Amino acid sequence: MTTYESDEALFARLALMWQDLDPMPEGLDREMAAVVEAARAAEDLETEYALLTLVAEADAQALGVRAAGAELTVIEFTGRGLDVMLRIAPGRIDGWVAPAAAGTVRLVVPDGEPARGGRPQVPLATASVDADGRFALHDVPAGIALLRFDLEGGLRHETPAFSV
Repeated sequence: MTTYESDEALFARLALMWQDLDPMPEGLDREMAAVVEAARAAEDLETEYALLTLVAEADAQALGVRAAGAELTVIEFTGRGLDVMLRIAPGRIDGWVAPAAAGTVRLVVPDGEPARGGRPQVPLATASVDADGRFALHDVPAGIALLRFDLEGGLRHETPAFSV
């Protein structure tokens, strides 16, 4: 049995062995690169769409489309297999997910953002999502946050960051 100086050397040897025994079909590497590039572009589009929706809401509010004094924002996130609509008011977020699924939702500070009030990275608010996909978060502090969903069927989803 041969001994190797490092894991890297062993893995390199294994890779060579499999390249000889089962080579990649001609052109597959280019196809895979195209698939990965398309997936990354789709992720960027999701974030861009969410930001554009948020900007459109802010523009409408600045133009006086909503009643004076109403501090209400509606945001819609569209992602892979899950749409999230939020109605944000001071201290409260009402939301809906589609397709409807029961589970939990947590409002958290995005990674890299300072925790509020010196608290460690813990949920700012947590709520149950009912079987109709509806949830309500109460006593929500102002600031930048995102939502993390754990829904039935093992569906996990995280929204881009938004302002509360």
